[in-house]
Amino acid sequence: FIPTEDGDSIGVFPVLPEHAVVVRPEVPITLGIGRSVSLYGAVPLYLSVRVVQSSEYSQPVRGGFADIGTALLDVPVHTLSQTWFGGPMTGRLCVRCDVPLSYQPVMQIDPLAFAVCPLRVRNITRKPVEIGALAIPTEQLRLFRRVKDKDNFGFWTTSVSAIYTGDEELHLSVVDRKPGVSDLLEPWMPPRVSATDHLFHRGMILLRNITNS
Repeated sequence: FIPTEDGDSIGVFPVLPEHAVVVRPEVPITLGIGRSVSLYGAVPLYLSVRVVQSSEYSQPVRGGFADIGTALLDVPVHTLSQTWFGGPMTGRLCVRCDVPLSYQPVMQIDPLAFAVCPLRVRNITRKPVEIGALAIPTEQLRLFRRVKDKDNFGFWTTSVSAIYTGDEELHLSVVDRKPGVSDLLEPWMPPRVSATDHLFHRGMILLRNITNS
Protein backbone atom coordinates (compact mmCIF):
# COMPACT_ATOMS: atom_id res chain seq x y z
CA PHE A 1 0.00 0.00 0.00
CA ILE A 2 1.12 3.53 -0.80
CA PRO A 3 -1.38 5.69 1.13
CA THR A 4 -2.21 9.29 0.27
CA GLU A 5 -1.04 10.41 3.72
CA ASP A 6 2.10 9.39 5.56
CA GLY A 7 2.17 7.95 9.06
CA ASP A 8 4.64 6.39 11.44
CA SER A 9 2.56 3.41 12.59
CA ILE A 10 -0.23 1.01 11.67
CA GLY A 11 -3.42 1.01 13.74
CA VAL A 12 -6.21 -1.57 13.82
CA PHE A 13 -9.67 -0.30 14.82
CA PRO A 14 -13.04 -2.08 15.16
CA VAL A 15 -15.54 -0.50 12.71
CA LEU A 16 -19.05 -1.14 11.42
CA PRO A 17 -19.51 -2.98 8.10
CA GLU A 18 -20.17 -1.07 4.87
CA HIS A 19 -23.25 -3.17 4.06
CA ALA A 20 -26.49 -3.28 6.02
CA VAL A 21 -26.80 -6.26 8.37
CA VAL A 22 -29.85 -8.54 8.30
CA VAL A 23 -30.86 -9.83 11.74
CA ARG A 24 -33.67 -12.19 12.73
CA PRO A 25 -35.46 -13.24 15.92
CA GLU A 26 -34.99 -16.81 17.09
CA VAL A 27 -38.62 -17.41 16.08
CA PRO A 28 -40.83 -15.00 14.08
CA ILE A 29 -42.56 -12.33 16.20
CA THR A 30 -46.17 -11.37 15.52
CA LEU A 31 -46.68 -7.69 16.29
CA GLY A 32 -50.29 -6.64 16.90
CA ILE A 33 -52.03 -3.57 15.49
CA GLY A 34 -50.62 -0.38 17.04
CA ARG A 35 -48.08 -2.26 19.13
CA SER A 36 -44.32 -1.76 19.41
CA VAL A 37 -41.42 -3.77 20.78
CA SER A 38 -37.84 -3.00 21.79
CA LEU A 39 -35.21 -5.42 20.50
CA TYR A 40 -31.42 -5.59 20.42
CA GLY A 41 -29.40 -6.78 17.46
CA ALA A 42 -25.78 -7.90 17.22
CA VAL A 43 -23.86 -6.08 14.49
CA PRO A 44 -20.69 -7.87 13.33
CA LEU A 45 -17.59 -5.67 13.48
CA TYR A 46 -14.80 -5.33 10.96
CA LEU A 47 -11.18 -4.42 11.66
CA SER A 48 -10.01 -1.30 9.87
CA VAL A 49 -6.28 -1.27 9.17
CA ARG A 50 -5.11 2.36 9.05
CA VAL A 51 -1.91 4.35 8.65
CA VAL A 52 -1.72 6.81 11.55
CA GLN A 53 0.58 9.18 13.33
CA SER A 54 1.34 7.86 16.81
CA SER A 55 0.74 11.35 18.24
CA GLU A 56 -2.91 11.16 17.11
CA TYR A 57 -3.75 8.50 19.68
CA SER A 58 -3.50 10.96 22.55
CA GLN A 59 -5.55 13.73 20.93
CA PRO A 60 -9.34 14.16 21.07
CA VAL A 61 -10.97 13.10 17.81
CA ARG A 62 -14.25 14.65 16.73
CA GLY A 63 -15.56 11.71 14.70
CA GLY A 64 -14.07 8.98 16.87
CA PHE A 65 -10.82 7.10 17.14
CA ALA A 66 -11.67 4.90 14.15
CA ASP A 67 -11.73 8.06 12.01
CA ILE A 68 -8.05 8.98 12.40
CA GLY A 69 -5.36 8.32 9.81
CA THR A 70 -5.84 6.78 6.38
CA ALA A 71 -7.76 3.52 5.88
CA LEU A 72 -6.01 0.74 3.97
CA LEU A 73 -8.56 -2.06 4.19
CA ASP A 74 -11.41 -3.44 6.31
CA VAL A 75 -11.36 -7.11 7.34
CA PRO A 76 -14.36 -8.87 8.96
CA VAL A 77 -13.72 -10.38 12.37
CA HIS A 78 -15.93 -13.33 11.36
CA THR A 79 -16.65 -14.56 7.84
CA LEU A 80 -20.08 -13.23 6.82
CA SER A 81 -22.43 -14.46 4.10
CA GLN A 82 -24.32 -12.10 1.81
CA THR A 83 -28.10 -11.96 1.55
CA TRP A 84 -30.76 -9.86 -0.20
CA PHE A 85 -33.27 -7.82 1.78
CA GLY A 86 -36.30 -6.32 0.07
CA GLY A 87 -37.93 -6.56 -3.34
CA PRO A 88 -36.11 -7.06 -6.66
CA MET A 89 -36.09 -3.34 -7.50
CA THR A 90 -35.95 -1.68 -4.06
CA GLY A 91 -34.00 -4.13 -1.93
CA ARG A 92 -30.34 -4.08 -0.98
CA LEU A 93 -27.44 -6.49 -0.85
CA CYS A 94 -26.64 -7.04 2.82
CA VAL A 95 -24.61 -9.29 5.08
CA ARG A 96 -26.28 -11.71 7.46
CA CYS A 97 -25.77 -12.08 11.20
CA ASP A 98 -26.74 -15.42 12.73
CA VAL A 99 -26.96 -14.08 16.30
CA PRO A 100 -30.73 -13.88 17.02
CA LEU A 101 -32.44 -10.66 18.08
CA SER A 102 -32.75 -10.29 21.84
CA TYR A 103 -35.33 -8.68 24.12
CA GLN A 104 -32.51 -7.72 26.53
CA PRO A 105 -29.38 -5.60 25.97
CA VAL A 106 -27.21 -8.19 27.70
CA MET A 107 -26.28 -10.57 24.88
CA GLN A 108 -23.97 -13.59 24.76
CA ILE A 109 -21.59 -12.09 22.20
CA ASP A 110 -17.88 -11.44 21.91
CA PRO A 111 -17.55 -7.71 22.82
CA LEU A 112 -14.63 -7.34 20.40
CA ALA A 113 -16.48 -8.93 17.47
CA PHE A 114 -19.99 -7.46 17.77
CA ALA A 115 -21.69 -4.18 18.65
CA VAL A 116 -25.13 -3.94 20.27
CA CYS A 117 -27.75 -2.05 18.25
CA PRO A 118 -31.05 -1.02 19.95
CA LEU A 119 -34.10 -1.35 17.69
CA ARG A 120 -37.63 -0.04 18.20
CA VAL A 121 -40.17 -1.80 15.97
CA ARG A 122 -43.70 -0.40 15.50
CA ASN A 123 -46.76 -1.59 13.62
CA ILE A 124 -49.03 1.23 12.37
CA THR A 125 -50.87 -0.91 9.81
CA ARG A 126 -54.43 -2.20 10.16
CA LYS A 127 -53.46 -5.81 10.74
CA PRO A 128 -50.83 -7.78 12.69
CA VAL A 129 -47.42 -8.11 11.05
CA GLU A 130 -44.78 -10.78 11.37
CA ILE A 131 -41.20 -9.76 12.16
CA GLY A 132 -39.16 -12.31 10.29
CA ALA A 133 -36.07 -10.22 9.51
CA LEU A 134 -34.85 -6.64 9.79
CA ALA A 135 -32.03 -4.83 8.02
CA ILE A 136 -29.86 -2.61 10.21
CA PRO A 137 -28.58 0.32 8.08
CA THR A 138 -25.04 0.26 9.41
CA GLU A 139 -23.88 2.91 6.91
CA GLN A 140 -25.85 5.51 8.87
CA LEU A 141 -24.93 4.42 12.40
CA ARG A 142 -22.46 5.92 14.82
CA LEU A 143 -20.31 3.51 16.79
CA PHE A 144 -19.53 4.08 20.46
CA ARG A 145 -17.16 2.27 22.78
CA ARG A 146 -18.63 1.47 26.18
CA VAL A 147 -16.03 1.87 28.91
CA LYS A 148 -16.92 0.37 32.28
CA ASP A 149 -13.35 -0.10 33.48
CA LYS A 150 -9.95 -0.82 31.95
CA ASP A 151 -10.71 -4.48 31.25
CA ASN A 152 -14.48 -4.29 30.70
CA PHE A 153 -15.68 -2.60 27.55
CA GLY A 154 -17.80 -3.22 24.46
CA PHE A 155 -19.39 -1.42 21.53
CA TRP A 156 -22.84 0.11 20.98
CA THR A 157 -24.44 1.88 18.03
CA THR A 158 -27.07 4.55 17.67
CA SER A 159 -30.65 3.24 17.69
CA VAL A 160 -32.73 2.18 14.69
CA SER A 161 -36.47 2.76 14.26
CA ALA A 162 -38.36 0.23 12.14
CA ILE A 163 -41.99 1.06 11.32
CA TYR A 164 -44.34 -1.19 9.35
CA THR A 165 -46.42 1.37 7.44
CA GLY A 166 -48.47 -0.83 5.10
CA ASP A 167 -48.63 -4.12 3.26
CA GLU A 168 -45.03 -5.14 2.64
CA GLU A 169 -43.73 -1.67 3.48
CA LEU A 170 -41.08 -1.08 6.12
CA HIS A 171 -39.63 2.33 6.99
CA LEU A 172 -36.15 2.29 8.55
CA SER A 173 -34.54 5.34 10.15
CA VAL A 174 -31.72 6.11 12.55
CA VAL A 175 -32.15 7.85 15.91
CA ASP A 176 -28.97 9.91 15.84
CA ARG A 177 -28.13 10.16 19.54
CA LYS A 178 -26.23 8.12 22.09
CA PRO A 179 -27.99 4.95 23.23
CA GLY A 180 -29.32 4.97 26.79
CA VAL A 181 -26.48 3.15 28.52
CA SER A 182 -25.47 3.93 32.10
CA ASP A 183 -21.77 3.33 31.42
CA LEU A 184 -19.49 5.89 29.80
CA LEU A 185 -19.75 5.97 26.00
CA GLU A 186 -17.01 7.52 23.90
CA PRO A 187 -17.34 8.25 20.15
CA TRP A 188 -15.55 5.59 18.16
CA MET A 189 -16.71 5.84 14.53
CA PRO A 190 -18.84 8.41 12.65
CA PRO A 191 -21.52 7.35 10.12
CA ARG A 192 -20.25 6.34 6.69
CA VAL A 193 -23.07 8.27 4.96
CA SER A 194 -25.47 11.02 5.96
CA ALA A 195 -28.98 10.14 7.11
CA THR A 196 -30.28 12.53 4.44
CA ASP A 197 -28.28 11.04 1.57
CA HIS A 198 -30.81 10.81 -1.28
CA LEU A 199 -29.63 7.62 -2.95
CA PHE A 200 -29.32 5.84 0.38
CA HIS A 201 -32.78 7.06 1.38
CA ARG A 202 -34.35 5.82 -1.84
CA GLY A 203 -32.55 2.49 -1.78
CA MET A 204 -32.89 1.43 1.84
CA ILE A 205 -35.29 3.42 3.99
CA LEU A 206 -38.44 2.26 2.19
CA LEU A 207 -38.41 -1.43 1.29
CA ARG A 208 -41.31 -2.78 -0.73
CA ASN A 209 -42.23 -6.41 -1.33
CA ILE A 210 -40.09 -7.60 1.56
CA THR A 211 -38.86 -11.13 0.88
CA ASN A 212 -37.17 -11.83 4.25
CA SER A 213 -35.16 -14.45 2.42
